[in-house]
Amino acid sequence: MSDFHQFGPVTALPRLRDVSVDGLEHAILHWTSRSPVSLVLPMVPEEMGRPALERILDELCVVPYLDSLVVALNRATSDDFERARAFFDRYPGRRLILWCEAPGIRAFMDDMVAAGLTLGGEGKGRACWLALGYLL
Repeated sequence: MSDFHQFGPVTALPRLRDVSVDGLEHAILHWTSRSPVSLVLPMVPEEMGRPALERILDELCVVPYLDSLVVALNRATSDDFERARAFFDRYPGRRLILWCEAPGIRAFMDDMVAAGLTLGGEGKGRACWLALGYLL
């Protein structure tokens, strides 16, 4: 028996095909009626001054299947947090700005370290981890 057979069959990807955006959105709308979709958007304050984030927010404001938006604001001050709240205020759905350096978050992180959990360094990865924890 070859090594290939030892591990079982290779998964095929038969659903990879040309599908219209409208078709994809229709399917997503069908599934999100039972399983809401949230988006985690990790960011640093400097991104609020760049055109890309403005365009991303424009698009997110019209996505019909997005249940909630969680912005994981990283490497930010309290002033940055307030700017982010104002920046995302026009988003029409449920939203949360998660300030990763907030005193309560820092205390939580200290408790995690004291319990022996390795959290890794500051950055977008840890910011996403915090945001996913919030969602769960």
